[in-house]
This record gives sequence, C-alpha cells and structure tokens, in this order.
Amino acid sequence: MSTKYVRGEETPFYSQHARQKQSANSRKTIFLLVGGGFILLLIVVVVVVMLSGKNSLVPVAPSIPPMPTLTISPTTISSPTPLPSSEPSLMTINGVAVHDFMTEHPETMPNGAYLLERTDDFQIVYDPKTSLFSITILNANIVRTRARAEERFLTILEIGEDEVCPLTVEIATPASVNKAYEGLVFKFSKCE
Repeated sequence: MSTKYVRGEETPFYSQHARQKQSANSRKTIFLLVGGGFILLLIVVVVVVMLSGKNSLVPVAPSIPPMPTLTISPTTISSPTPLPSSEPSLMTINGVAVHDFMTEHPETMPNGAYLLERTDDFQIVYDPKTSLFSITILNANIVRTRARAEERFLTILEIGEDEVCPLTVEIATPASVNKAYEGLVFKFSKCE
C-alpha cells in the first residue's frame, strides 16, 4: 500500500491493482450471498409444498347415492310428443308482415342499406331509413330480368303478389345497361 494521500485526505491512496483485487473479492462475496439466499429460498418452498401436499394426498371416497331401480310397465310407456315448431321470424314493413331478412342478410352497404340479393342480372337492396326496396336491373333484357327479380323478391320476403303493393318498391336500370330505360323508375309489375 502506498503512503500517498489524495488531496488533503487522511485516507491512504490504493494502487489500481489493489482496487481491482478488492472489487473481485466483493463480487465473489455478493455472488455467494445471493446464491446461498436462493438455495435457502428453494429449500423453504420445497418444504412448504411437501407439507401442504401431504394433507391433499389422502384419498377421499366420493359418496355416491344408490342407483334407483327402473321398472317399465306397458302402461307407463308413452309416445314421444312432437317438439313445437319454431315460428318463422317476421317483421312488419308498411303494414306488411314479411320474413325477417335482416338476420339472414347481414351484409350492409356503406349507406346502411341491406343487400338482399346480387346476381349478374339484378340487385335487390332494402334501405331501413326510408323503408324502400330498390331492384336494379343489370341485364339488357329488361322484361325477362324484371320478372325473375320480382319473383326472387317475393321469395326473399316470403309474401305473395297480393301483399306486395303496400311496400315501396322501385325498379330501375342504369343507362350503361339500357339507354331506352334511363331515368325511368317502375313499381312492382302487379302494382302498376
């Protein structure tokens, strides 16, 4: 150890080698203390688990009630009763009870309207805000495609032709499909 002191202090100045040796010794001591503490903790946990598990290893016989005896006699056998049929879900639009298509056709358009059917020939849309059904004809053969679209419309709503007129139904075709019908809006053929 050197006898030099650091700027007026009365503590001796240690050489670099002595400081490194002291630092290594303190790291070993800390490592031994931490390791010993970990081992001690592990032993405590194992003992606690063994003591608490000792009580739970005792087998317990479940109590099972005696099995009832079943006696079948010809007078107690009955025919099965049919389950009640589930009624189709209905909704009312403009006073007409129609099949609740909203649950089966959850696809909505950006404006909130329901897309009920889309084929290469036609599209059927329902707008709940205005209660309007729009049938758009996408085939140049307007007459034949309109008849198929109207038939499909009745099938989706599960109604007959005599019930359709109170509903607001508009049938149109874009100019890109047929310029002769551009801007014309038709009602359901039964209601014209």
